Amino acid sequence: MGQQREPGCRDTVDLAQASDVEAVNPTDMKKPAGQVQRSELNSRKARLEEARRAAEEYAADLREIIRKLRARLLN
Repeated sequence: MGQQREPGCRDTVDLAQASDVEAVNPTDMKKPAGQVQRSELNSRKARLEEARRAAEEYAADLREIIRKLRARLLN
């Protein structure tokens, strides 16, 4: 106390002090390697399935548009 600080100088924070926030152990949050790979694989498969479904639906819509245009041109 009684020390003068330079303008723009900030207080330091002691991270070792107790706070209202609970400490989190990062090792508790990590999944075992097998589970991570399995969930990533399932996620990838799901994304691929959705992409295939969307592409097939788009192709079907294009086929329908082409069929209708041909019908108009020939009539």
